[in-house]
Amino acid sequence: MIEPPSDTVLSALGANAVASHPLRGMNGMAWVVTLQDGSTGVATRTDPAVADVARVAGERDVGPRVIGYRDGWLISRELPGEHVVGVAFGRPALIDAIVDLLSRWHDTEIELNDASLSESLNAYVVRAHHHLNEQQLNAADWALKTAAELEAASEHTVPCHLDVGANLFDTEHGLRLIDFDHAAMATPAQELGQLIWEAELSRTAAERLVSRYGETTGRDVAASATWSAVVGVSWAVWAVWAAEARTELRFALAARRWWERLNGHWALPPGCAL
Repeated sequence: MIEPPSDTVLSALGANAVASHPLRGMNGMAWVVTLQDGSTGVATRTDPAVADVARVAGERDVGPRVIGYRDGWLISRELPGEHVVGVAFGRPALIDAIVDLLSRWHDTEIELNDASLSESLNAYVVRAHHHLNEQQLNAADWALKTAAELEAASEHTVPCHLDVGANLFDTEHGLRLIDFDHAAMATPAQELGQLIWEAELSRTAAERLVSRYGETTGRDVAASATWSAVVGVSWAVWAVWAAEARTELRFALAARRWWERLNGHWALPPGCAL
């Protein structure tokens, strides 16, 4: 476990009390702290580039407000609300709120590195190649070619979060995002496609998300469904590699579940059946 932020860091960033306890599952990467005004904050271990993105997100009311950054520790105000999970993503009102949140973030004037899912997927395929059957290899080949084509055809990229499904909070002030470690420049269609897959949206919910986003922003996000299938294959291939490399049952179970989800999934093209 990583040691909590020092008293010097805490006092410099406006936190009087010592870090009380790590956030569940963060293994010391994030600690709960008390701020000078008596409110609660979260100290997160991160690099300067991610801290800059988090600061901008907080100013745009996309993420929690940032208190400060020092010696690798970012302190933000704790979000009072609920972590959005599971079937909650499919609620029409929540989908509309997600569109509003992502629209604000995608309009933010900040330059980030370009995302390349095709490069990541290629690395996963190379590592997992000998553990994939013929049908899975065909799906991976389709996903590689499709991701590369979509990336090459993208004329307009925007700042994307690219991990919305795991990091969305519903607060009294509206939806907010945390953890901007994967933020990068990508197309809105890729952002929506990743959310569709990772939040396990039904076809009806996905269509609402895409249509509302298009109506709100005027951007063409017709490729979102295709991106969703590409992301699904990417995660399934990654899990196969992780199961072999880390010999952990949870990854093997995840790989099996994701391949099963892809079998006949509405976003996967007919010629790529598993």
